[in-house]
Amino acid sequence: MFNNNSSKLILPVAIIIAVMILTALNISYQLNNNYLSTTIHKVIQSDNDDGDGGTIAIVGTNIITSESAMTESPPAPPLLLHSLTPASDIVHKTYNHTFAHFHCPKQHGFKTCLQNMYEKIQSKEHIDNDDDDNDNGDKNDNGWPLSPSRSQHWWFQSLIRDAGNFGGNSYSGIFGSWHVGQAINPNVSMCMIEKIGITQWTKLFTSLNGYAFNTRKIRSDLKGAIDLPAAGIGYPSFVILRDPLERFLSAYLDKCVNSKLRREQQHCEPNLIYRDHNHDNIKVNPMTAGFVFGGDDDKLNRVRSRATHLKGHGKTAFAMYVDTMPLAWNLHFYPQSFYCNGLYRFIDDYDFVGHMDSGFYHDLDKLGKTYGGRFETKLKDIFKYESITEDNNNVGIETKASDKVIQYYTPRSLRRVLEYVSMDYVLLDLKVPDWAEQMLREDDERDGIFL
Repeated sequence: MFNNNSSKLILPVAIIIAVMILTALNISYQLNNNYLSTTIHKVIQSDNDDGDGGTIAIVGTNIITSESAMTESPPAPPLLLHSLTPASDIVHKTYNHTFAHFHCPKQHGFKTCLQNMYEKIQSKEHIDNDDDDNDNGDKNDNGWPLSPSRSQHWWFQSLIRDAGNFGGNSYSGIFGSWHVGQAINPNVSMCMIEKIGITQWTKLFTSLNGYAFNTRKIRSDLKGAIDLPAAGIGYPSFVILRDPLERFLSAYLDKCVNSKLRREQQHCEPNLIYRDHNHDNIKVNPMTAGFVFGGDDDKLNRVRSRATHLKGHGKTAFAMYVDTMPLAWNLHFYPQSFYCNGLYRFIDDYDFVGHMDSGFYHDLDKLGKTYGGRFETKLKDIFKYESITEDNNNVGIETKASDKVIQYYTPRSLRRVLEYVSMDYVLLDLKVPDWAEQMLREDDERDGIFL
């Protein structure tokens, strides 16, 4: 069938084909390896033998460390070549450009770390890195930017500034003693965070300590606040976390939609933009005139109560707030990782970590049984949960914002808030909710990104 010349070509061609197949398999293996190494489940702070803090990135099933993780220098951000979802891509890329440069060993006070980070951002040596693909900026030996991006993520600079009260703005409050609840009989302590049921937890600890709620005495006779977690001094500690996107919206609904509350509480910042300047409650701030927040603003803007007329207004005002909020960070909107002396640094040392989500009542039941006695009794009295079954999920007032996320978030505002709270998703090991993933995926499909 073949002449001599043809037969002589068969072996070389076969060898070439074999080499090509092996090369393709090797490339495929490397790509899959990189692909599996893209989702960072958790970044934890650790102390080496000398007491210096470092960062260990747990990437997929691999643990990546570097020399920088064992020194005082900022750790190299974890490598992200690809992402499983649009939301996780936003979270991890933003984290790499911002919070990954925030180095805070456990033995350092959190405010000291904020001060160091703010001075670094303000220094003349600051290197600005605007573009993920920009190779012109100065980088360390691992190829990572030497400092966070100041212009691409300008809100990070104002976040550090306002959290540490370095810009002369109003008191940030994240170091307030009211974030530490503590009681005896049984001995127990808690990291209490705004917009995670803090009013209910205040009721619990004032009751445990024998005080009326209006006294706000959430600690027993110990002098001053204690550092959490406090199991080492006989006060086992617990904390409740909440989905960051839902918590952000909950704070907005509570502090911004009603003009009377905006004026009286002044938690919808910047107040220059959002506070009503007219005390007769008729006219709104001219900067927000024409925007409908909900609540009594429907009347203030002379908007009829017809649902068809109000459709979409909530998204517009919320989007405006999302864009302007970082000009003056408020106590109710900081990342959860910032509270209780940098919660993310000690999260693994807490005796109990619960979540205020659809399974919140189940977590409360576990929490009550963990400490027992009068703690469990008063916990049930405060949160009104009874017998827990598989189908008995939280339908109370604690997580009502979860029902309104689609009503207020747009793909654009969702992307921005994901940036603000990226630290919590990475360092507190929280999962981006399914509704957010779906919203961004559908938006990308409309834009032809994922077809």
